[in-house]
Order: sequence, then C-alpha cells, then structure tokens
Amino acid sequence: MAENRYTPTFAETPAEGAASSAKPGRHHLYSKLDRWAFSVLRFIIGGIFVYAAIPKIIEPGAFAKVIYNYQILPNMLVKPAAIMLPWLELFAGAFIILGVWLEGALIIYNLLMLIFIAALIFNTGRGLDIHCGCFSQEPEDMINMGTIIRDLLIFVPAAYLLVRVFAKPAKQTDDR
Repeated sequence: MAENRYTPTFAETPAEGAASSAKPGRHHLYSKLDRWAFSVLRFIIGGIFVYAAIPKIIEPGAFAKVIYNYQILPNMLVKPAAIMLPWLELFAGAFIILGVWLEGALIIYNLLMLIFIAALIFNTGRGLDIHCGCFSQEPEDMINMGTIIRDLLIFVPAAYLLVRVFAKPAKQTDDR
C-alpha cells in the first residue's frame, strides 16, 4: 500500500527549510506581507511610468526637443523616439499595475530605467545644462545628481520586482 504523505506548499514551508524550528504561522504571515508588498510596489512602479508618460504623449513636440537636447540619438531617430517611448512607458506601467504580461513589462521597465540612468549620468558627466524631461517638459527639471539618485531609487524596487517575478520557489524533495 502506498504511503500517503502531505507535502507542504512553498508558502507553508519555512524559509530555512524543513528542519527549521520556526513557527508554522510565522512564514505564512511573511508570505502574506511579501504578496502585499509586491502588489504595492507594482502599483507604485507602474504608476510612475504611467504618470511620466502622459505629458510626453500630450506634447510629443516638446518631448522631442528634450530628447534632441540629450545629444545621444541621431536626428532622424528623435521624432520616432518621442512618439514611441511615451507609449512604451504607458503600456509597461499599465501592464505592471494590472499584472498583465508582468514578466515582459518588468523587463522593458528595467531596461528603460537603465537607459534613462545611463543617459543622465552621461550628460551630467559631459556638463550639459539640460532639463530631464522625465515627468514634465518644464525647464526647472534640470538634470543633476538628484535626478540620477531619484532614478536609482525608482530602479531598485523595479529590479526587485523583476527578480521576484523570475525567482522560482525551491522544489520540495520527496523522501522515497
């Protein structure tokens, strides 16, 4: 007769393994907090991109000037980038909020954040006195170390979400 064993799910298994002396309910609470934090971070991170995309979509000409001032793209790519980039931000942010195509949306989000941070560092290093264009086309939003730090602070939780989405729970071993 086959022995009927109960194998706990990932959420029920203590983080330290089966030999842990942790109380069973403690990990369950951690799991609920982790899911809650994951959802809140998704909403915040996605909301940032949606919020940043709207003024760029409304005024693509002003955003094209911002892109041009970065002096990174060839002139023939400035207008297409000014049209496509805000929509990419909008859809990536919305997909992250909604949890739709989450893996792909987080990859796009993190790649864009790395590109934005690199552009800020590059132009700060070159000493260009231009405005960021991150959340508005207003001239007061100049690039500086503060904008780089702000983007890094946005990138860290976005990277956490990306790692968290692709992390697989440890497989349970069967002692047969």
